[in-house]
Amino acid sequence: MLFKKNKDYEILFITNLPSFYKVNLFNELSKKTHIKVLFISDKSLIRNEDFYGKELLFDYEIVTNVPYENRNSLLVAFRLFKAVFTTRYKKIIYSGWESKELIFFPFITAKSKNGIVIESSILETKATGIHWVLKKFIINRMSYAFPSGSLQNKILDKAGFKGEVFITHGVGISNFQKRNVVVMKDNMAKNENLKFLYVGRLSREKNLSILIEAFSQTQHKLIIAGSGEEFTHLKNKATNNVTFLGYVDNTSLVEIYAGCDCFVLPSLSEPWGLVVEEALSMGLPVILSDKVGCHEDMVNAHNGIIFDATNSNSLLLAISNMAENIDSFKAAAATYDPLENQQKQLSAYLRSLK
Repeated sequence: MLFKKNKDYEILFITNLPSFYKVNLFNELSKKTHIKVLFISDKSLIRNEDFYGKELLFDYEIVTNVPYENRNSLLVAFRLFKAVFTTRYKKIIYSGWESKELIFFPFITAKSKNGIVIESSILETKATGIHWVLKKFIINRMSYAFPSGSLQNKILDKAGFKGEVFITHGVGISNFQKRNVVVMKDNMAKNENLKFLYVGRLSREKNLSILIEAFSQTQHKLIIAGSGEEFTHLKNKATNNVTFLGYVDNTSLVEIYAGCDCFVLPSLSEPWGLVVEEALSMGLPVILSDKVGCHEDMVNAHNGIIFDATNSNSLLLAISNMAENIDSFKAAAATYDPLENQQKQLSAYLRSLK
């Protein structure tokens, strides 16, 4: 052996950042089995402080303390190599192809131990060209795959994956738990002028212009929580029924969700959509574009509406339908159980160990 091995682990995870939802997942998983996590970096230039998990209850290593975007790829690759080959594990699970340093690792680790997390959906995946050929090579060096949902699983189908598939039904565990729904139920009084909510970055791929335009044609209110490069442009387009809150700390979002009637996510590209889980956890029905990666898994005819991301009339019809049937949509959304979804995620990883 090139390096001295340390203690044994059932799963060795490699992922980019200690995001709060990943840390929550790893914390819960570590209660059930012995895991170790290699985080490529402990910070990102585009993330606020509340994005990171504060209490890590599992074994882990931070590969570099340099911001993720500024990391030295060669140095990170060397440190990852050392960390991987000084760790004994039954499975090594790679977090997709987010970090270029990971591209060659599946070819130097045992295929029988290799697993991959697929959080991108088929909707934003270009299944042609050299990049797709490389992705197919990587996927087929795996024996296990953990797609977030059905649209993520279609990437595996397209790549001709022959290994075992464990759909996780999520990308991590949010900070919103079932107890928060009680707060929401106190605010379920019918209101002719409903409050719709968007939470996230104010960037072009979030397709917020279509949302602003739609609400200029309705009496309902739109609350936008988030910051980004589109802030000034969107604010200049908005009518008086649109309120911009700017960036809101994660811990303060509970009250904002609780004060609204419906959540809207109009994205042109959204690999999964953790905010959808947060909204449902708070008892809010949802309106999602057909480009949101979790829409086939998280939304049904009772708790939400799917619209065409490129069609403003489709969005207006969705808003009208939601307003006319808000009580039944809210009742269905209130039945969503985040703890049940958490157990599905844990079960996917634990079943892969059997």
